[in-house]
Amino acid sequence: VNILLLTVVEDMKTATSDKKVPKILQFWIGLYRSSPKLYLPGTDIDFGFSLRCAFLFSALRIIFRHVLYSFGWDHSYDTIFASACLASICHSTLLLPGLLAMLLSQKYVPSAKLQDSPQWYQDAMHALLGFCTGYMIYDSFMGYIVEVWQPGKGPVLSADDWMFLAHHILTTLYMTSSRWIKAGHISAMVLMYNGEFSAPVMNLHFVLEKAMEQDCYKDATWLPTLFTYNEQVFSLLYIICRVVVS
Repeated sequence: VNILLLTVVEDMKTATSDKKVPKILQFWIGLYRSSPKLYLPGTDIDFGFSLRCAFLFSALRIIFRHVLYSFGWDHSYDTIFASACLASICHSTLLLPGLLAMLLSQKYVPSAKLQDSPQWYQDAMHALLGFCTGYMIYDSFMGYIVEVWQPGKGPVLSADDWMFLAHHILTTLYMTSSRWIKAGHISAMVLMYNGEFSAPVMNLHFVLEKAMEQDCYKDATWLPTLFTYNEQVFSLLYIICRVVVS
């Protein structure tokens, strides 16, 4: 009976706490809680959520590629690159509102322990960091294995490719370690927010740059003008977010 009463009390506390959840985070929490769990061996970190996100982004990248083909883009690396940029825009656009809500919902204490936060906050953190981890897994697999694979040789990577792959691996380890030790998650989200804030404009810049090289847009007089304005905004955001703040 005592165990039952304690369970009911805990459920009531969770329900009361969940009423204070920012609306933008309710989507992430519901998505994470309803996702079947697949834990990393020897840890309580659910990796299944990240793998599902990686699959989603892989499918999205392929869909974007064929959409660009339908608009007249040629079957070249530029189209593959542009489709990757469009998938990245989706990632950043979905991630940023959730990160902002998380950072505004709690006091800024970089050394704070995750266990001291409400359960909804913990689930939202796992969802957002797991979502971003899924993106890193997908981009590593698609960009540096699948799309650079050469028959008889395997994946052929340039010096820049190795640098970006190392970035993805280190970022994944950083986010996963903060979830594992249940601390450092706030600093991780701050860095993610600053880094991702300029990402939509940056990736739009890359897409417009590749679009101007496509024959299907050679008569689009508005495209160079849009590219110029975007370039100015991107430069400003990049300096503020990735040079000054981060």
